Order: sequence, then structure tokens, then C-alpha cells
Amino acid sequence: MAATSCFSSSISLNAKPNKPSKPLPFLRSPFLKPSSSPLPASLSSSPGVVSSSRIKNHPLAFLSDNNDDYDEKPREECGVVGIYGDSEASRLCYLALHALQHRGQEGAGIVTVSKDKVLQTITGVGLVSEVFNESKLDQLPGDIAIGHVRYSTAGSSMLKNVQPFVAGYRFGSVGVAHNGNLVNYTKLRAELEENGSIFNTSSDTEVVLHLIAISKARPFFMRIVDACEKLQGAYSMVFVTEDKLVAVRDPHGFRPLVMGRRSNGAVVFASETCALDLIEATYEREVYPGEVLVVDKDGVKSQCLMPHPEPKQCIFEHIYFSLPNSIVFGRSVYESRHVFGEILATESPVDCDVVIAVPDSGVVAALGYAAKSGVAFQQGLIRSHYVGRTFIEPSQKIRDFGVKLKLSPVRGVLEGKRVVVVDDSIVRGTTSSKIVRLLREAGAKEVHMRIASPPIVASCYYGVDTPSSEELISNRMSVDEVRDYIGSDSLAFLSFETLKKHLGEDSKTFCYACFTGNYPVKPTEDKVKRGGGDFIDDGLVGGINNIEGGSTVAMANVFHAHQSHLFFPLNPSISTVRSKTQTFHFPQSTAPANLRTDLSVRQRSVKCMANPRRVKMVAKQIMRELSDMLLTDTVLQHAVLPEAALGADRYLSSLTTISDVEVSNDLQIVKVYVSVFGDDRGKDVAIAGLKSKAKYVRSELGKRMKLRLTPEVRFIEDESMERGSRVIAILDKIKAEKGSEGEPETSDSPEDDQDWGVDDPDEDIIYISDPNLHTKSFNMSTFSGDETAPFFGFLGAAAALVFSCMGAAYGTAKSGVGVASMGVMRPELVMKSIVPVVMAGVLGIYGLIIAVIISTGINPKAKSYYLFDGYAHLSSGLACGLAGLSAGMAIGIVGDAGVRANAQQPKLFVGMILILIFAEALALYGLIVGIILSSRAGQSRAE
Repeated sequence: MAATSCFSSSISLNAKPNKPSKPLPFLRSPFLKPSSSPLPASLSSSPGVVSSSRIKNHPLAFLSDNNDDYDEKPREECGVVGIYGDSEASRLCYLALHALQHRGQEGAGIVTVSKDKVLQTITGVGLVSEVFNESKLDQLPGDIAIGHVRYSTAGSSMLKNVQPFVAGYRFGSVGVAHNGNLVNYTKLRAELEENGSIFNTSSDTEVVLHLIAISKARPFFMRIVDACEKLQGAYSMVFVTEDKLVAVRDPHGFRPLVMGRRSNGAVVFASETCALDLIEATYEREVYPGEVLVVDKDGVKSQCLMPHPEPKQCIFEHIYFSLPNSIVFGRSVYESRHVFGEILATESPVDCDVVIAVPDSGVVAALGYAAKSGVAFQQGLIRSHYVGRTFIEPSQKIRDFGVKLKLSPVRGVLEGKRVVVVDDSIVRGTTSSKIVRLLREAGAKEVHMRIASPPIVASCYYGVDTPSSEELISNRMSVDEVRDYIGSDSLAFLSFETLKKHLGEDSKTFCYACFTGNYPVKPTEDKVKRGGGDFIDDGLVGGINNIEGGSTVAMANVFHAHQSHLFFPLNPSISTVRSKTQTFHFPQSTAPANLRTDLSVRQRSVKCMANPRRVKMVAKQIMRELSDMLLTDTVLQHAVLPEAALGADRYLSSLTTISDVEVSNDLQIVKVYVSVFGDDRGKDVAIAGLKSKAKYVRSELGKRMKLRLTPEVRFIEDESMERGSRVIAILDKIKAEKGSEGEPETSDSPEDDQDWGVDDPDEDIIYISDPNLHTKSFNMSTFSGDETAPFFGFLGAAAALVFSCMGAAYGTAKSGVGVASMGVMRPELVMKSIVPVVMAGVLGIYGLIIAVIISTGINPKAKSYYLFDGYAHLSSGLACGLAGLSAGMAIGIVGDAGVRANAQQPKLFVGMILILIFAEALALYGLIVGIILSSRAGQSRAE
């Protein structure tokens, strides 16, 4: 993954848009109650879980073999909606999904967040109006909602594909609605399964949920960022948590996603602007490629997720998918299609009497063709909008039944006429051939086909359902061959070069893979489609209710950044984002809003900041790692004291310490303050050596720490007198303490003994004669005088006695309860049944024995009691004590049950005794091991 560049901005939820546009007239639905409620003042952060999931039963029907005759067009897989800050969120979401119904008719779903922060979901198969009614919308309260409409191919299981999906994590619940397709789905799934993830479906959306689960990023928003950085392909997603709405768009911007705002300040996300118009929301801007928008009670925060040289937006949104009244990728869909028709009339004129369209997607292009050619446009084909994808075909086969069921020719318009038929595209060619035949049967004298797009020669792998490349007629036939196949008098496509010329400077920002076969993100071999043209299924069975991972954390208002500060030029036609290693260009039409700000009006630079708590945490971890490297890393030691590389046994590194570490707020620069105590020459050598190894230290930190981008390391000499005085004072105190003990300080050589009485420029330096003290772990068996050694010894004695007595107490009490209960009915058996109580009491004696042995071996004043001895005594006490505790529990349980059973069946007494003996043996094992370990402490002193 490329290095990440990001920008952040904050927009008040109550702020008015900069460029308000008047929405279309709004027809209020009976499901939408009058509301002008403001945003909630605050949101709690109580955890929520998946509460309910309702799936609508779809009536069974016969599926005609010819059903796909008319439905051969490429299909947009999904439409998504997200709403934050409106008490009628579910009803607004319902209406917005109505406006996006053309993007998916097979299923619909809505997820809302209730007042108690519980995610409620209702999903079902069918149209939006079939899935939801008044009562179901009443079950979805809350002021945050996301919605989804979906198209799925015929014959596939529709029930499991309905979104949004809701996942429950340890750190909270998440709902997601996804429009797109991930080309690296199989690779990611294989990696996740190798690491233990369990998949229930073949959904690429499920991959996203698992990536969120395993992410270690904090806060939760960064989990989404972390997951999306691993994705390749097309994705426009909306996420909902207990208190946030998150919108994400892939770095190439394949699928559209726009943001709007209602008059009460509610923020709305949708796949198209037509959804905003229906719910009276004013269009503000697109979610830019690679951007993540987070909406909460503090406003809208923007962060660019990943760098990209240029967007690759789907051109078919303007040709076919989107409604004509939508604005997609900053352009009017109606105007684009009208111009496409005009270009066709200019490039491919023909003598004709009437211009008609294949409804509905070809209508606007036909109007443009008619206007440019001067030939009247008439409605020669009538489409039935009341036929679904399932119907009962007559037993007697009817020719072209699928097309005739949906398209009806108007004979009065067609009879005896030379007809130009304008359509948006030709895919397999079967529908076009049947339309031509239908028109000729209605009396058309000539039929000329004009297609308002270039020939489709390759499949789409970015969220569009298209046939495999082998099934595309233009992939295997020339234009003349296609004309002969469909039976028209002439055939012309929109020129690809003319299409790009019309788009102008923005032509580079569109994806033309279906026309050229050049994929911005190369699809993997496993993403080829099935024989029937279906994509690998991207549905999910129900919801994922329990994906483990992470912990509950608070969502911070300041987001993590992945690159250094950004520089914005003065009001350019092309906005440029510069980082330390890369330069990224945004066309002005697609540049983020804060990148298009006129800096002459208000000079500013935006800097990505990390959470302050994370900055402190990283600084502490870096300080620990660097301090450890000074003691253990040979390369760093030789840099500080070059003589060490030649075998010198006196180490300046013992007084080269990390006094402080400062990490920049963007986590890109680390300033390491180094304190060196010694002469000027030694300081200069040490500091210069450290600076020369800055790159080496950076690489080592990258191995030791898990950071998105390893920061630059800068070593700086700390000349603070306060720090120097403090260290010198500590050293003087150590000397004074040793002198007060009345023992002369020892040295390994006579020369060192003489140094104390002679003026030496290096007398402030402590020379350590044993390099192993820094390069290797010290020998515990010879390390004397450690104040903690007796502590560990006494702790072992206490552990032996306490744990053994706990086992004895439990065994005695538990067995005693059984004896007392049995004695009420059989008092003559009381003395015989006292055996478990006696055996339990013996356990305390074992602990006492070990405690006495350990105590007699501890002499705090003796210099010969080593740290090894303390550890040996501690392990001895734990071995005996814990073994006694386990034996006591076994004796208590067996004794209680055994004496009760013995009262009913005397033959069980022998079996009870045998079990008690084996339980007692457990404590004996601990006693034996404890004695052996205690003896080891004495061996170190003898050696």
C-alpha cells in the first residue's frame, strides 16, 4: 500500500452550505411525519448490540427462460443512503431509497440507532415499498440511519444478499451498506482465514467486517481507515455506530457518493443527488475519492484516506445507471446524455422520418439526437413499469415474449416510417435484435440503430453486473457484423475519442475499462464471472452478530494522520497536495473543498494531527526501545564509543542516556534528547556516532514497533544543567553509601585504584569493566547485594504456608459439612468418616515445613544471598503451596460426597479412601519439589 496522505477539516452541523441549490419540489410521503427537530445536544456512548432482523418473505413465482431478454443491460449493484441528526431518520431513509430504486430492485434494508444506542435493522427482498410499511418504520426509531437497495442476478439466493449488515464487536456494534466490488477479496479472505477468521459467506462486505475486527487501531474510526487501506477495487460505503455516521469512498472514486444537508442541519449521504432532492436536502458536494467523512455531534470531519494520481470514476453512471435528474461526479446526467445524442446526430446522420428511444435510459439521448438532426422525436415504444423480474409465461411459447411483455410499439408512429432508434448501449445484442424485429412487425420501413456509448468490449469488476467478456457481442464482432446480427439497416456507436473530447480536462478522471479493457485496478483471475454472468456473490447470510476483537474505546475528535503537513498553492486550476515523498494532483472539479480554498483570502496550512494520547504513548514506547538499544545493541554501542569495536572494556555508553523523547503531533518526527556525561571529546564522539546511525535506529524501531509509518529520528544533545546535576548527585550518593559501609571500593586493576587520587580529565566518567553488564543478561547466581533477593525468599515462605493452609481449610470445611450432614442420620459412622478431615489438615503441615526451610536459609545482612536464591525459594514456596491448595480442594469435594455415600452404601468407604490417598499425593509432590528447589539456593552459595 502506498504511503498515505490525508487532510482533515471540520464543518459545523448547523452551518449553511456555501453554494445553496434549490431542491426539486418535494412530495411528502404519508410515511413521513412533519418534523423540524434540531440535532440532539449530546450523544451517550453506551454499547449497543444487534437487536432484530426481519426478513420479508418473497412470494414464489415461475421464472421465465426469456426473462433476461430485455434485462441484458449492465446493472448497478446497489444504492446506499446515510442520514444523521433527524428524528425522522428511518422515514427519510425510506424515501431516499425510493429515489434510488433504479439502482436495485431485489432487496432493501434500513438500520437505525435507537436512543439507548442499540442498532435496529429491518431487511427484506423486493421493492422498497414491499419491504417497508408504516408499522415497520415505527420499529426503527432514532436520528441516525443507513439504508441500502440491491440488485442481484437471477437464480441467486436473494435473501442472504440483503443489506445493510450489522456486526457486533466487543468494542461496539457497526452497520454497513456497501456499493461496489473488491477485486482482492479472495486474497484478503485467504489471509484472514489463515489467521483464524471464520467466514459464513462469500461476501466481500464480510471481509471488511473481519478487517475491522482484527484491526488494532484506536479510536474506532481508525479501525475503518485501517480496514479500507487494505481494500482494492470499488467501494462507496456508509457505516453507522452507536453515535457516528461514517462515509467512505475508494481512492479511485469508481462509484458515486454525495453529501447534502437538510434545513434542520441533518447531514445526508446518498449514491445520487436525486435522493437528496426527494427528502428536501441541499446538495453540498461529493465524497471525494479516497476520503472518509465522519459525522457526530461535533460536526463533519474529513480525512483523505489514500493518495491517488487521479480518480477513475465510472463513465457508465452518465450513460445508463444514474437518473437523468441527478448530478454525478459534478456533472448533470441529463446534459451528458443530451450531448451524447447530439454527437451521434453529427457524426452518424441518416435520412429518417422519426426519432424514437428505447425507454427509459435512451430517452434523453434521443431528444438530443432529434434536436440536432431537426427530426421530430416521438414515443414509438411504450414501456410497462408494472412487470417485475418474475412472471408466469404461457404454456404456448410466444416469440420474443420477454421484450413484448415490457415494450409495446406504437404502430401509428412507426408504420411506413424510416425510424432512428436511440439506445444507451448494446451488451449481448439479443435485446437489440428483438427490438428491431418488433419495430419491423409494427410497420417500420427502415430501422437505424444509434447507440449513445462506445462498444462494450470488456467486463466490469467494480460493482457492475455485466456478462463475461466472451458474451459481449462487440468483443467478438465488428460494427458491421453486429449490424447484421441485430438486423438493422444501419448501426453507429458514439465514438470513444469524441466521448473523451467532450469530457475535456476531466476525461482522465473517468474509468473506460468496459470500452478499452484497460483496468485501473487489475482484477485477479479468481474474479472472473460464472457461466451465467454472475459475479462472485457478495451477499451475507443475515447479519454477523459476533465478530470478536478489540475493546471498547472512546471516539476521539482528532484523527490519526499518516503524512506530514500539506501545502496548498494559491488558487490554482489544478490543486496540488505535496507531502515529503509524493505529490498528488486533484482536478479543480474534484479537489477537496479545503484544497480549493483561496489562500489569498485566508492563508492557512492544514496539518494532520494524531490523538494526543497516542502521541504520548508512542513517545514512551520509543524511549523504552531506544534505552534498551543503548544497552543491548552492539552497532549503537560502537557508534557511541568507537573504541568498543576494538575490544575496549570501558564503556562510555553507561553514561550515554536517553533523557527525553519528543514526538511530533503527526507522528512523523522523533526528537531524541541524549545526555552524555564526560569530557567534551567523549560527548562529541557519542553524539556524532548516534547521529550517523539515525537511519539504522529508524529501521530498528520499525522492526520493534508497529507503526503505520516509521518516523524520522533526530538525535539532539541535552545540555540541561538540571539533568546533569541530578545524575551527578545520584552518582555521588552511590559513592557515599558504599563508603559508609566501611568497605573499600574494589577495582579490577591497580591502575584503576590509583586513578582516584590523581587529577584525571575523565574522573566524572564511571568505567564499567564488565561489558557483559550491558551486552548480555547478568548472572543471577553471582549477583549479590540485591535488595529484592530476600523479598522473593520471604514471599516464597509466605506462599507455601498461605496456599497450603487455604487448601487445608477448604478440605476440612467441605468434608466437615458432609460429616455433619451424615451424622444426623448415622451418628455411629462419625468417627469413621473423620478421615477426610484429618487428611486435609495434614496439608497445612507440608506448607509449614517448606516455610521453615526457606526462612532458615534467608539472611538479609549476608552478601552471599543472591537473587538466584530468592527466586529458588519463591518457586519452592509456590510449588508446595499451590500443590497443597489443589489437594485440599480435591479432598474436600471427595470427602463431602464420600461420607454421604458411605452412609447409604458402606462398600464405598474403601473407594473413598483410595481417592483421598491419591489426592493427598498431590500435596506430597509439591512438598518434594519444594524441598529440592530450596536445596538449589544453597548450591549457588557453595559454588
